[in-house]
Amino acid sequence: MNVNRGIWCALIVAVGCFALTAWIPACTWPLAIFVALIGGAVTYALSRREIKLQENQKLDAENLRGMLSILPGIWYENRIYPDGRRQLLQITESIREVLGVEPAELYKDLSPFFDRIHPDDKERILGGIVEHTRTLRPWCEDYRFLLPDRRVVWVKNYAKMTRLSDGSTIWRGYIVNINYRKESEEALRKSEARLALATRAGRVGTWDYDVIEQTISWNDVAYDIHGVSPKSYVPNPKNNPSLLHPDDLERVTAEFQRCLESDESNYEMECRIIRPDGSVRHTKSAAIILRDSAGGAIRVVGTELDVTEDKQLTDALAQARDRAEAATRVKSEFMAMMSHEIRTPMNGIMGFSALLKTTPLTEQQLDYLETIESSGEGLLLLIGDILDLSKIEAKQVRIESGWFDLHQCVREVAGWLRSRAVEKKITFKLDFSPDIPGFIRSDRLRMSQILTNLLGNAIKFTSIGGVTLKITAEAINGGPEHDWKFVVSDTGCGIQPEAMGALFTPFYQADSSSARRYGGSGLGLAISRRLAELISGQIAVTSELGQGSVFVFSMRAEASAKPKQLTAAPSEVPLSNSLAGKKILVVEDHPVNLKLCRLHLERLGCQVEIAETGFQALAKSQTGSFDAVLMDIQLPGLDGYETTKEIRLSEGPERRVPIIAMTANAMPEDRQICLDAGMDDYLSKPLKLEVLAAMLRKWLPG
Repeated sequence: MNVNRGIWCALIVAVGCFALTAWIPACTWPLAIFVALIGGAVTYALSRREIKLQENQKLDAENLRGMLSILPGIWYENRIYPDGRRQLLQITESIREVLGVEPAELYKDLSPFFDRIHPDDKERILGGIVEHTRTLRPWCEDYRFLLPDRRVVWVKNYAKMTRLSDGSTIWRGYIVNINYRKESEEALRKSEARLALATRAGRVGTWDYDVIEQTISWNDVAYDIHGVSPKSYVPNPKNNPSLLHPDDLERVTAEFQRCLESDESNYEMECRIIRPDGSVRHTKSAAIILRDSAGGAIRVVGTELDVTEDKQLTDALAQARDRAEAATRVKSEFMAMMSHEIRTPMNGIMGFSALLKTTPLTEQQLDYLETIESSGEGLLLLIGDILDLSKIEAKQVRIESGWFDLHQCVREVAGWLRSRAVEKKITFKLDFSPDIPGFIRSDRLRMSQILTNLLGNAIKFTSIGGVTLKITAEAINGGPEHDWKFVVSDTGCGIQPEAMGALFTPFYQADSSSARRYGGSGLGLAISRRLAELISGQIAVTSELGQGSVFVFSMRAEASAKPKQLTAAPSEVPLSNSLAGKKILVVEDHPVNLKLCRLHLERLGCQVEIAETGFQALAKSQTGSFDAVLMDIQLPGLDGYETTKEIRLSEGPERRVPIIAMTANAMPEDRQICLDAGMDDYLSKPLKLEVLAAMLRKWLPG
């Protein structure tokens, strides 16, 4: 290049000298050579500058291409002629990775680029190119390429245009692959669609409260819940309170504000709203409170549910439950009243039958009398069972747990029933496991009742063989609690398989002939199972028709080998105290019961004073000195409970007269009510002479 440049300069000098001497006669050769040399030097300098400029431009172009090649997108430059022809001027190598086309091919023909535009986007993109070529407005478009392998590539194309003097347009632009963004947008769109579908299907309203900007947004369900349209109603902190029920407005706004000002992250609220049509709906809201680094609330995002139907159903169920409980209470009260009313005349029948037995009777008369007593006892047992069941259903049975001697309790139950087994000429055995503790903590009365029912049933349905009660206990992890099993087995008639499922249903008889053959109301097992459940136990049964039955009463209770603070057995009363001369006040309004009680007391040698009302009892207790008071509960004017309370208030600290309830209310809970009223003990009607005597001897010194 330098040699060529030198040749050209020498040639210019020679030509210059020749021209000067030829055209200017006065010019000498030295002067001509000097001028020619200056011209050649200038020519040489100018050529050198142009060459340097070209080299710099080439270097800049190479640097630009290098920088563009490392960018993640595609840089391009193309020319659009007035007749619509397109010519690619420059494009980065990354086009190969995006479209799978070699840049050299595109320099020859741009058709592969446009052919790969997705058919659904092609018309829009080509139309946009024509429009922006005309207006020269900057271009920014998202569109897709559909590659030969059916892959779809999303891109964003940025471009600016420059108009040349010949009318053609230069497009300089940048293409970015935005597949990742579109995939994220699509995943978000699907997620939002699923969420919207789920909230609409589940009728879940959503709301978003910007605390800083004081703006609220709702989803469609929230508008539906409030009965407003998104076209006519814009939720905001100012008009939202107008949708709240006036009775809930202060409570809701105060609680929401409190949560915002606290450091809590959760908000929950149930309230009522009023729709524009005047209907009232119950809603339940739950939200998360988002806070800044200083702890201030900046956003609250929550859900809202319309729980009106649930609320109505809950209220309806509560009302139904209340009605059912009220009906059960009424039934229980009715049964208690009927029990009282039946026991009152039964007191006379049973009492005077017992007195009649003490008079001279023929053998036939005595047989008739014993039949009356037996029938009366059966009626009393039935009344007791019905009353027990009604009390259990009304949830009025009280469980009182305490320590007692298990062996003594079981032997007492066996003592009451053994005579029945002797009458039927069957065996009756008690089998205590040798290693069981002697003392247990439970409700002695309920356990006795359960064992009495199970053993009584076994004896009733056994004609040949016998009945056995086996008791075992297994310690739990070496602690005081034991798993107890009371197994009652018999060799009786057994139970039909189809009858097993309903065996513990009230009034159910396993065989329609059972009531005729064996008697009974069918209440004993139902009562026993429910009592077992009340003391955390259960009763199971296995049986084979004609081969007998096995009832297992199991429970978990504390046990001890040594006596603790024991619950006294009901029969533990002194028997030797003399009652002769004791002055007893009898408060009773029923003439038959009054007559019977007077006769019993006079036979015991007591002095009897009568009061037929509570007011008479109060007056006589203040004027007379009595050793004991027998107090009926159902009295005209002032009942036995109030009368007792008044007597206790009038007594001095030096003397407290024993007051013994004497009532036809026969449930164990009734005894506790009497004690709570200030009475000392409890007698249920019908009165028996020996029981009355034992009770008085218990409370009166000899």
